[in-house]
This record gives sequence, structure tokens and C-alpha cells, in this order.
Amino acid sequence: MVAPLKLKREKIFSKAKSYEFSEISPIAKVLVNTPVTHLEAIYDYFVPKEISQKALVGSIVKVEFGKQFTQGVIVDRIDQSDEVNIKPILGVLGIPGMVNKNVIAHISATRDRFGGGFWDVLNSHLPSIPIRELNLNSIERDGKSSNLKVDLTKFLEKSAAEIICNQEIIRCAIHDPSGAKPYELLVEIIKARANIGQVLIICSDFREFDYVANLLSQVITLNFVKIDTRDNKTDRYTNFLLANTSGASVILANRSGVFTNLEEKSTVIVLNDFDQSHYEKRKPGWNSRDVSLLRSHDTSLIFYSAVASLEIQRLINTGWIKEIPISNLIKHTFSVLDGRDSDLAVIRKSLKNGNVLISVADKGYANVFLCAKCRNLALCDCGGKLQIKEKAAAPICKLCDSQSKNWKCKYCLADRPYVIAKGMDRTAEEIGKAFPGVEVLISNSEHVAQLREGEVKIVISTRGAEPISNYAGLILLDGEKMYNQPYLRAEELTRQNWFGLISRVVADGDIYLSLLNNHPLVQDVIRNERKSQELLNQREAAKLTPFYRVCVISGETKAVNEFANNLQKLATFLIVGPSEVSKNQSKLIIKTTLETSSNLVELIDEVTRLQSIKGRDIFDFRFDPYDL
Repeated sequence: MVAPLKLKREKIFSKAKSYEFSEISPIAKVLVNTPVTHLEAIYDYFVPKEISQKALVGSIVKVEFGKQFTQGVIVDRIDQSDEVNIKPILGVLGIPGMVNKNVIAHISATRDRFGGGFWDVLNSHLPSIPIRELNLNSIERDGKSSNLKVDLTKFLEKSAAEIICNQEIIRCAIHDPSGAKPYELLVEIIKARANIGQVLIICSDFREFDYVANLLSQVITLNFVKIDTRDNKTDRYTNFLLANTSGASVILANRSGVFTNLEEKSTVIVLNDFDQSHYEKRKPGWNSRDVSLLRSHDTSLIFYSAVASLEIQRLINTGWIKEIPISNLIKHTFSVLDGRDSDLAVIRKSLKNGNVLISVADKGYANVFLCAKCRNLALCDCGGKLQIKEKAAAPICKLCDSQSKNWKCKYCLADRPYVIAKGMDRTAEEIGKAFPGVEVLISNSEHVAQLREGEVKIVISTRGAEPISNYAGLILLDGEKMYNQPYLRAEELTRQNWFGLISRVVADGDIYLSLLNNHPLVQDVIRNERKSQELLNQREAAKLTPFYRVCVISGETKAVNEFANNLQKLATFLIVGPSEVSKNQSKLIIKTTLETSSNLVELIDEVTRLQSIKGRDIFDFRFDPYDL
């Protein structure tokens, strides 16, 4: 038992005050959060005597920089300084030593990998610090949820279960087993690792966060902390302190919690690392997977998903990460686009045993349609494609939003549309007519459907909005469209999505795949081959991640073109573009080997610093973005 953690009010020192400085290490070296990147550096500040015991290494402090007040983090305390006109620290914000040396090292490594400023990354980690005083409840450091009862033999071979339960440091990838309750294996893994040390779970989105939080709250009774970015300012700050200072047994967090301070022999579990939610949107941009991989070697890493991302698959191939095989392989019955059974037949059969999930690519009603008579594409006068957003609505242009009331084909004057790209609303209408006695639910990003136990329903969902549940049948529509979208990760995401949904289907359940039987994805699904060496080979041949680092430069066309011309003279990196993306805005893609990537990061940082010094517009850059 330790005394309650208390946050006292920030003490601000007036300029007119006569300072009495600390007798012990009176100089603090402070990494200052400056308004411009090129000034971000470590500066010396005097430590006033009355806050000396709080101005620890890792403390967030208020300082005067130039004529402005800003924040800094203390990185060292020393006895003497060569600088002149040293200003005093004006106050300590939050608890002393809020960002310890391990977190500082972790954030520095992230900054070195993705470029930008140290404070750009640190601000992703720190919550807002309340001004009013907070009293945290007593925390029992020795009250961890140890000796939890664990049962992994249902899913893993004995040797694999022993690795999870007993090996102090592990680096592995595990996929969600088919037919089990969602995240049932994950909970057992968390309990097993909590018997060894702290466990930090990084969720991909809020639905996953809430579902896992509910499961864990039933089995982890002591020191379970949730770092939820949806919390109010005070609660988020309180939970941040509990997670980073109390030695909590199990910590559940969103992306921003990936920097959480952990003890030795702790475990970080990243859920579905391929998900876009793991990619930080603010510059310089980073992702949960790579940041976790940058942790010290005394931290265990587990990547948990239906299918390993290509980045993790490469590390599996090199032997750096071990793949833990699942032992409880169950059987499903598969139907395909050119097979004997239609999607309706599979739905009809599955409804006898439980709920059916239908996965579609898009929302809407008729997203693209033709003339039913002459089969010409329905176009607006501006040249944009027409779509019908809901039943009986007038077609509307995707480009100019103008309505085409009393629509008629421009070529034959017929007025009957033929839909070739259905949205979920049109699919729901057709399914409702085919199964009039069954309730059809719509599930999308705006509203996720809820399933109640004992009821049998059909759920039509877009990707990522599927209710977390088990299903008797699964209909995977729009396969060609999803697999062939013009995005870097289209094939990978379709694989991830389909295998993830297949994992939710109970034993002997029925699955319909809207691709031909000879399609590579269909064959992999039938064989339960969750790795795609073909996709990995394609990435390597194209010199893309995970074999190369990729930096995307975007900004004013003249500046980007000038930078590209200078870069080509170096003959060190591979350059694609520049290409114009909008009026006076261009994009440049730079590729570099893993071995030389640090040189490119330093170069980009140096260029942005020089532009900042000259007062020019700084173009944006991002390393290893989610998509190109």
C-alpha cells in the first residue's frame, strides 16, 4: 500500500520575484516545445529552490522561451552551465517525473524513425493536464492480479501454451481461432502474461476497445486500467497516471497508449495491427505496430489478428517473430460464385442454425447504374456518374450533386435503370423480399447493429461495422470489387476482412464467397492458408513496405519539383513523381532500403529545418503511410 498520488497546483513564478535557486544541481536541461521545428533543442534553465524536489528528470515544466510561455520536459539536472542569461523554470505541470527516461528513449526512437519533432510525438502520448488539484485513490502496488487461472489447451498445443505461460520474453504472432467466442483466446493470453508481468493491450478501434474491456472486467479484478481517449479531461489524465505510475497489471488503451511506461518483463499485445486506426493522423505520423517494435528488448510482443499483416509476415519469415499455430481447426462448408449453391441458398440453410452475416463493400442504394434497355452508363450533363441514394429517390450526380428528376437515358430515352453496383440498402431490400419472415438489420459506421441472444436475424454490414458475435452463416459479397480497388492495401485488407469474419462462423457453418473457385483468395480460404507469400513477393518486387521505407512528400508544386530535382542528383534514393494531385499541389514518393532509411529521415528533417529558418512554407511528409 502506498500513499495516494496527489497533483498540487502548478506554481508560477513572477518575473519580478527574486529567485532562490536549488543548491543541488541548480541547472535543468530542458527539451523545449518551440513554435517552430528548427528551434526545438535542449536549453538550460535555473531550478528555483521551492520546486527543486519536483523538477525531476521527466517532469513537464512551464518555461519562457523568447517572449512566449511554453512547455518543456526536463532531460537532465546538472551543476553548471556555459550559457548566459539563463531563465528560471516557472512551474512543474502535473506530477513530478511524468515522462520517465524509458518513455523519453522510446519517443526519441520513434522520432528518429518517422522524422519530425520530439514534441510532435510526445503530444500524442500526453493527456491534457488539469489545472485543479487531483486526489487519486490509493493504489496497491503489490495487489496485482497474479496467479490467474489460464486454459490455453483448448486452442494451442501444449508446447505453444507453455511458451505463452512460462517464457518471460516472447515475440510472436497469433491469429484468432475459428468458431470460438470472439477474443476468447485473447483473454486467456492476457491472463497468462499477467502472471509474468504487466500487460498492455493496444486496440484498433473503439468497438474493439469496449468489447475487450467488458471481457477483461469480468476476469481482471485488480489494477485493470483503461486509457480511453473518449474520457473527459480529468478521467483521462487520472487513468494516464494510474497506467504509467502504478504498475497496473493490465492496461487497455487506444493508439495513443502505445508509449505507456511499463516495467521489465511486460507484454505488449497489438490487436489487428493492419487496421487504419493504428496509424496516427497528426504529423509526423507513426503506427502502433512499428512503435511497439521500437520498445526495449526486455518487453514481450504479441501481434493478435485473424491474419498477420505483411509487415509482421516478413518478420515471421526472417525468424524475428515466431508464429504460434492454432490447434483447434474446425470445418466449414464453402460455396463460391461459380458453384452449385447461390448466396440465397446458403442464407436459407444457415438461418436454421442461427444468425447470418452478409458483408458488402459500400453503403447506399444504387451506386452505379446503366440503362436497362441499351446498357449505356447513366451520366450527368457534367460527365459525372449518377447514383440513386435510396429507393424511389431521383438519381444524383457524384460530382456536382445535381438531381436528375424524371431521368431518361441520353441514348435511347428509356427510363428503367439497371443497377450494377449495389449498396447495402439495395441488398437489404432484395434480401428482405427473399426472406420476408426474418428481420434484416443494417450495420455501418454510423450505426452498428446489436444482436440479442436467442433471436435469429440477418445482418448486412460494411467492412469494420460487423457486430462482434458468432454466426451460423456468412455471405461475403462484392469480392471482385473489394479485392481490386485501386489502393495499395486492397488485396491485403480483403484477406484480413474475410478471414476475420470467417473466424466468427461456428463449426460446420456455411460460408459463401463471391469469387470464382480458382481465385487465389478462395483457394487460400478453403485451405485455411492465412499467409500470402504472393502479396509479399509483389511488395518486394515493387520496392514497397515492408521491404523498403517509403516517404510521401506533398505540397506546393514548385517547391516539390525543386526538391525532386535536387534529390535526383544524389542518386541514393528511388523517386516516383512528382505527380500533380490538385491545382498547384503535387506529391512525390521516395523509396529507400531499410539500411539507408535513417539517411532519408535526416535529409527530410534537415530540409524542413532549412525551410523553417528561411520562413518558407514547409511541405508535408509522412513515412510509411497507410496508403499511397
